[in-house]
Amino acid sequence: MGALWDLIADSPEDARELLSRLVAAARRRLPDAVEGVSYGIPALMHAGKPVIGFRVGAKDFSLYPFSSAVVAAAASVRPGLTTTKGSIHFTLAAPLSEELIDLIVAARVAEIERR
Repeated sequence: MGALWDLIADSPEDARELLSRLVAAARRRLPDAVEGVSYGIPALMHAGKPVIGFRVGAKDFSLYPFSSAVVAAAASVRPGLTTTKGSIHFTLAAPLSEELIDLIVAARVAEIERR
């Protein structure tokens, strides 16, 4: 079906459940998104640009909003997030909320549409 679908299908069961929930939350905000790959990261795309992507690591997950401004906005709403300039990290024990996914998708789509 697509790169995100493959990532979810290839993940351990507990990771599949979490990723499915987060991707579904992103799709509710952006129902016309298509799956793609950007910078080697499975992602949902809007207007040909990546909106939100995920990676599964050995001990945690990474979410990529493809924007340092969106990472900063998410960190300002949820202090204590583990972030880098371009990614947000989380675990099964401390997952991201669907509300935060909604904020990330909305902020990234707004950024894409301003360009």
